[in-house]
Parts: sequence; C-alpha cells; structure tokens
Amino acid sequence: MKKLVYILSSLLLLSAGFTACSCESDDPPEQPNSHQNETPVDSTTINNYSSKVDSTGSYTVISTVEVSEEVKSFFDEALPNENRTPAFSFSSENETEFFVINSQDELESRYKGEKTLPEIDFAKYTLIIGKAYMLGMTYHVESLEIHKYENNQTLCVFTDNPSGLFWMAYNMHFWGLFPHNNMMISNIKVITKEEIS
Repeated sequence: MKKLVYILSSLLLLSAGFTACSCESDDPPEQPNSHQNETPVDSTTINNYSSKVDSTGSYTVISTVEVSEEVKSFFDEALPNENRTPAFSFSSENETEFFVINSQDELESRYKGEKTLPEIDFAKYTLIIGKAYMLGMTYHVESLEIHKYENNQTLCVFTDNPSGLFWMAYNMHFWGLFPHNNMMISNIKVITKEEIS
C-alpha cells in the first residue's frame, strides 16, 4: 500500500512538473510598449507599430510620432483642454468628432485662428484633431493610438482618471500626428485610466 501511495505521489509531482514546463513555453512573448517606439517628426523611418489581440481579434497599434516643441505648443494652444473656444472649426457643439487631415490645404480649411500654421510633411504624416463631448468630471488626454484591424481602424483616445466637479459637460480637445494613413478611421473610443485598470 505504501508503495502504491509513493508511486501515485511521484506521478502527481511529475505531471505537475510537465504542466509547469508547458505553460512557460506556451506564454506569448511580451509585447513592446507602443509608446516606446515613437519617432521624431523629422525622421525618415517610422517604427511605431506593434501587434495586439482583443475580443474582436488581432490588430496593429499605430502610435503618434514625436513632434517639435513648436508644433506641440501650437496645437496645445489651438485645441485647449478646458472648455474654451478652439482655433479649429467643428461641425457640432455637443458631439464627439474628429478630422483626419492629410494635406496643408485641409489643415488651412479647418483653422480659424490668426497664428501661422506649422508646416507638416503630409507625404509622411497624418494629423488627427478632434473633440470628445465629456459628461461628468474633467479629463485630460494622455495619448492617442490607431488600432488597425483587417477591415477598419479605430481611433483610441486614452485619458487620465477624472477630477473636478461632477455633472459638468465640456469638450475635451485632442490632436496627434501619425505616420501617413489613407485608410478610413471608422470608429472612436475614449478610454479612461479607470477602465484599463
């Protein structure tokens, strides 16, 4: 009887060892953080893509590229986070919307400010500007990504956790410069830090 118990115990330990080994080898490799792959705006090579999988299938993450301080200052002022009038025209007041801009002419047609527009190489880059109509507290945009699926693309706007007064409504403006992208972006998601954690 002792011999049988010993054999069964040994088999259980051996089985557990095989399971642990196979789990370790089946783990997918860790995906790089897409924000570590940002590329300067004047660079000729753009390496800011990574692949991920969610409930709707696999997709490619396209991150924003780095911009000069001059470009950043211009758009941060022209598209303020607070509920102030932006220097770009939008179709409606109380809706979420965005524009994909692929030429200097398109940029000029949307701009209604008085400052000189920054020059952007639209042969290499695509500019996205927009606003999300937010109900509740104050949010700030932390990053933008395009999630490219086989047949469509989704613009994802990542925000911090909310702060300030409850029951306020305002337009949270955002912008980002991406590698040149001609494929239509059919959807937008605003994702708070609370939803990720």
